[in-house]
Amino acid sequence: HPDWTDSAVRQIADKRIVMGMSEAQVQAAWGPPKTVNADPSGRKLCYGFRCKRWVSTIGGAVVEMKE
Repeated sequence: HPDWTDSAVRQIADKRIVMGMSEAQVQAAWGPPKTVNADPSGRKLCYGFRCKRWVSTIGGAVVEMKE
């Protein structure tokens, strides 16, 4: 992904998520989500048992997370 910044690529390689990342970058770091919950305000990508780790996005960008 030539359009991703060097910083984003390093974060992905370290499997770290930061605010502002795209959903594609989250999936590159953590893999596909177990479930995705969507509503008019955004999306929540759930990872692990009972959504132990999650990422909330608005407009495709991370706005909140729990690692």
